Amino acid sequence: MYKVNLFLPDISYAKPRNSSGTRHHLFETYAKVFETSELAIFPVDGSRSLVARTLQNYFEIESATLNVVTQGYSVLSAYAAQKTKKEIHTLVHTWKVPGVSDGSHFSKIYDYCLANLIKRSLLTIVANKKQQRELQTIFPEACVHFAPVSVDSKFWTNEQVDMDLLQSYGLKKQEFLLTVGGNDRNEELGILVSDKLGMQYVRVTRNQVIVELIQRTEAKLGTENKTLILNNISDAELLSLYQNAFLVLLPTITRTNPAGLSALVEAMSAGGVVMVHENLAEGYVIDNWNGLTIDNYNVDYVVERISCSVTNRASISNNARQFAVDTLNSVVVAAGIRKCLNESRLL
Repeated sequence: MYKVNLFLPDISYAKPRNSSGTRHHLFETYAKVFETSELAIFPVDGSRSLVARTLQNYFEIESATLNVVTQGYSVLSAYAAQKTKKEIHTLVHTWKVPGVSDGSHFSKIYDYCLANLIKRSLLTIVANKKQQRELQTIFPEACVHFAPVSVDSKFWTNEQVDMDLLQSYGLKKQEFLLTVGGNDRNEELGILVSDKLGMQYVRVTRNQVIVELIQRTEAKLGTENKTLILNNISDAELLSLYQNAFLVLLPTITRTNPAGLSALVEAMSAGGVVMVHENLAEGYVIDNWNGLTIDNYNVDYVVERISCSVTNRASISNNARQFAVDTLNSVVVAAGIRKCLNESRLL
């Protein structure tokens, strides 16, 4: 047995999520990958400042046989450790390709550290196949492995849950369009597509800032108060929405990371019919088999794609669920990473 340090963006990633009891896919996956190792989780709490956490990580890194570095300040810590210490072994799990950023000074610093960390790491893992190709082009000597975002397929089930939630919100099964996530969604698209389909638009988020953004977007479009905004609901409630939505639309607009993958795999596991951009779909969604893909966000085009899928909904739903169970559940994803580590002689 050897020691592994797992550096998470925040301690909340290791804590159970509200009513579901599930934890963030990063923790769930790597806890299974290294279940026979001595696994230390950082940060140990969420009370310390960013600078304090970065310094703590820096001093902890050399204490392990392998350091798993995920997003955030741990990238800075690991870069500094590689520059100043000997025999530092790292595995990088990144959602970002260096050089694709918002142009801020911090982003440029972060990109520089991440790029150098990838060059010197034993293995880099990404959850998006497009990013895998990009990293292999930028860093031809790097070992880059695709591992999909995992999902707890036992909790995110397609077995129908209580319908009382829908009734309490005035919703009817398969008569609403659902979008889930943060500020990296095309808000106008969901609102306008729902309007053209004559359906209720339901927008789920965990951030009050997004609520205000949606309200501003509605005012701009002249569709005030037509969106049902649900802020910080439980996973049990979200499960019911995934199961009963006519469509789960996830129109990601960010260039810096494949945002929306967590919502995508949850919805698929719940048997939801999902629609995503083809850049996000690869490795997850096969068009018209276990979901729907689009190549642009033109409203009329999206509406037409949705309309053409109506007769195929049942098989898409069943295939999405089966794909999640067979390919996306955390046990399978962890086994894939462990196999890669064994083949690279890192385990």
